[in-house]
Amino acid sequence: MLAPSLHLTVEAADAAVAAAHEAYRAVRTAGDAGAATAAEERLRDAIAARSKVNDRVVAAAAAGMDRDGQQLERIDNGWRVKVTDEYVIEVWKTLFNWRLVVMVPNQQAYVEHGFCYFGLGLESLTRAIAAGLEWEDPFTTKPAGFDKQAF
Repeated sequence: MLAPSLHLTVEAADAAVAAAHEAYRAVRTAGDAGAATAAEERLRDAIAARSKVNDRVVAAAAAGMDRDGQQLERIDNGWRVKVTDEYVIEVWKTLFNWRLVVMVPNQQAYVEHGFCYFGLGLESLTRAIAAGLEWEDPFTTKPAGFDKQAF
């Protein structure tokens, strides 16, 4: 799991972007050019702040520790997010997205499930890693925030 403070920071940054986007859309619809310029600037600031939050999440992953002290391991094509006696969760870079996968330990020939997080940027990587860290019981449940179930 993400540290609670970092998880709250992600949620707050997402809410700020959503609110700024809604305000910008409302002002643009009203046709007020001056207010639209100010709303656009607030939206840019909110997006920049969200980007900094992404950097913090990725830095926490790169540091190799989540809240529970589980080791995140860099692998050839992504990250090994969680390892238990029952399953392994990894995030793989594919052609067009990051894919969160689950498999039986010591066995990579057969992957049980795969969930896509569209895009190859930091935001989609952050979403995939965060979902993998929080995912409990991956054989019977689905992770949070995925865009498409691949298999």
